[in-house]
Amino acid sequence: MNYSDKLSNDGIIKETYSIIKKFKRPVFLIGLVLTLSIILLAIFAPLLATDPLKMSSEILKPPFVSRSHIFGTDQFGRDIFTRLIYGARITLLVAWTSAIGAAIFGSLSGSLTGYFGGLVDNIAMRILESIMTFPFIVIALLLATVFIPGIETLIIVFTIIGTPSFAKIIRGTVLSLKQEEYILAARALGNSDLRIIFRHILPNCFHQVLILVTLQISRIIFVEAGLSFIGVGIQPPFPSWGNMLADGRGYMMIAWWLVILPGLALLITVLGANLLADGLQDILNPKSSGIKKK
Repeated sequence: MNYSDKLSNDGIIKETYSIIKKFKRPVFLIGLVLTLSIILLAIFAPLLATDPLKMSSEILKPPFVSRSHIFGTDQFGRDIFTRLIYGARITLLVAWTSAIGAAIFGSLSGSLTGYFGGLVDNIAMRILESIMTFPFIVIALLLATVFIPGIETLIIVFTIIGTPSFAKIIRGTVLSLKQEEYILAARALGNSDLRIIFRHILPNCFHQVLILVTLQISRIIFVEAGLSFIGVGIQPPFPSWGNMLADGRGYMMIAWWLVILPGLALLITVLGANLLADGLQDILNPKSSGIKKK
């Protein structure tokens, strides 16, 4: 091994060590623990709880007074803990599926329009900018009221309105990357445009997509709860944190847990996703990681 190879290997080791150190940051670790905890509860819900629709004679039983109903029961005698973790299943299914769907469609459209440019790029960007001028929740509410409420509808709605955010960011990245020397070299070597996009450009956008997916998940969780709360999201009796809040608001003075516990679940999940996104942004952003590109 010559001296230049040794310097190169030492640089790689230092860069890797620098990235590993950033994974130990409290913001990232707290977000990761909170997010993984909610995901694991949702995955193992059938092993941890009973039927979320099962009713009993123990109506409005307070939390922590019975081992069989650790978080109490609602006005129909249904177990709150069971409904919370099954509600997490539905919420995470909608959030993750629609966020990943928006990432796929947005990345493809943003990379294609940014790479080829021209009239199609201008028209697509004007359409996306017009959509993005409206608040996320307003468009979601409009589309959710047009279609039949349900899980499939929410996934489609959130995928549609989440796509412009990904497309705009990926397009901007592609516009800068396509002028890089290695892209020009790949084109000079006869690589097709699609090969350059999928082999050389999109992999360099992955860290941005990952951060944006995490942020999008927290936004979708919050908006889904709002839509379910007003009756155009997940429909009762299937559990959702939003419709649990709606069902419990009339009993808040005599059964606080019907509102407080779903609210805490929503707060913890959104907080975990936001902290995870902030941690990933800090780790994957070269400017903040101290890694200098050569």
